[in-house]
Amino acid sequence: HNKGELDVNRNYSQPDYSFLSKSSLSVPSNYVAARANAVYAFDSLRSFGAEFEYISNLQKRNSDNHTIMTIGSRSLESSGQYIQPDQYRLYSATINYQQKLDKRGSLFKILADYVRKRSTSNSNYDIKQYWVNSDTVYRSHLISVYDVASADISFKKCIQANKTFVMGIKYTYTDMNDHSNYESLKQQQWSDLPEFAYRLHYTEHIAAGYLTYATHWNRCSADIGLRSEYTKTVNHALHESKSYVDFYPFITFNYAFDEIQRWMLSCQFARNIERPGFYALNPIRVQTSEYNYQIGNPLLKPTYINKVSATLIYDYRYTLTLGCNMHHNLIREFCKQDDGNPQVSYITYANHHRENHWFINLNVPLQLWTWLNLTNNITAVRQCIQTNPGDVYSNHHLLFIQSVADFRLSSSLSAEWEYNFHNKLYSGNSQVYSHQLLNFSLKKKWKEGKWTSTLGVDNIMNEHDKYGIPFGF
Repeated sequence: HNKGELDVNRNYSQPDYSFLSKSSLSVPSNYVAARANAVYAFDSLRSFGAEFEYISNLQKRNSDNHTIMTIGSRSLESSGQYIQPDQYRLYSATINYQQKLDKRGSLFKILADYVRKRSTSNSNYDIKQYWVNSDTVYRSHLISVYDVASADISFKKCIQANKTFVMGIKYTYTDMNDHSNYESLKQQQWSDLPEFAYRLHYTEHIAAGYLTYATHWNRCSADIGLRSEYTKTVNHALHESKSYVDFYPFITFNYAFDEIQRWMLSCQFARNIERPGFYALNPIRVQTSEYNYQIGNPLLKPTYINKVSATLIYDYRYTLTLGCNMHHNLIREFCKQDDGNPQVSYITYANHHRENHWFINLNVPLQLWTWLNLTNNITAVRQCIQTNPGDVYSNHHLLFIQSVADFRLSSSLSAEWEYNFHNKLYSGNSQVYSHQLLNFSLKKKWKEGKWTSTLGVDNIMNEHDKYGIPFGF
């Protein structure tokens, strides 16, 4: 059960504009999950497994809001009550068959799964506009049905003790079907609001083949692979169809400077794809006031990432990594103004054209004394953002620190301090302000470690999350 308060103070370039808003939020939630699985071994070489899962979640999202917007000498005061239940049910089934082919580890495997997620939202909005002494009442109904099915067949062949070959094919089918309608109450009758209605039926077919090869010789080892994908998408609402072919290579090369591999160098390159999640695609409109709402974007494009890194490893645990993650169409949250009413702003998801993260990471675990272990993980990033094609890159420097001090007070009692820090972060056209977190915990073990109890306090300094949107978004 979540409760919170939201205070908004919006600044405009015009000196005669002002905006103040206060909301109280309540989000009672009911979550149920059930899962059953089993594995059957036909013999020592063949086995079959299956898993079934059901999840149900209901969130009501109740909020009361009071807003005062001043335009020149006019004061537009309003209050709103928003009841926005969001319920989904998810069904999934997975089957897995595998057969060992020899004693070296060669394997034949089949994996198939199916997921259906059905979301519904029946919301009611009641707004009182004091400057005209009128009530606005409307409601919305949204249904989203997502079906995802996939099958993966692979063959692994261990040629020698130091050479392994894997090949496989995979097919994934996705079907998204969203539709919503809005109605307003006028003269005790409900009337459709077609300008807010939404309908989308989208299908995606992905057929892929992949090939990997792993080997090692002397002080070197390498993993090389290539995945090829054919994708076809159909937007049934717009009668549009697209198809394209993509390639995703990867290579990992490791070199040991000594026989016991105390000093090592690991270099990696990979091209990946990340598709948007259901939460970012779902066009459920969540209202926080008459002038603010949040909504998903079903037209999001997938994110392509080229990853390059080199890691120097000393004594198996100290690491220094240099690298870059180069994103194309990175999915970010954006704050935008409503086309129909520029006084209304909303949060949605959109794609950054380019965003590159050049980084250096240092991981140093230290045992200063027998009773104290100190682990430090420090990452510095240069973030380069190009929101739209042709834009000048916007560059930022980011710092992330995680430090854990583990004190061994006795053979069965330990204390842990954890510190996390980051400076101001940039995402879309919004910012996450610098934040530091200090946690403490005590751990007690009994019965030779079979039983453990933990007592702790998180966020000792009572830090708050702070977000902002730059002026003139």
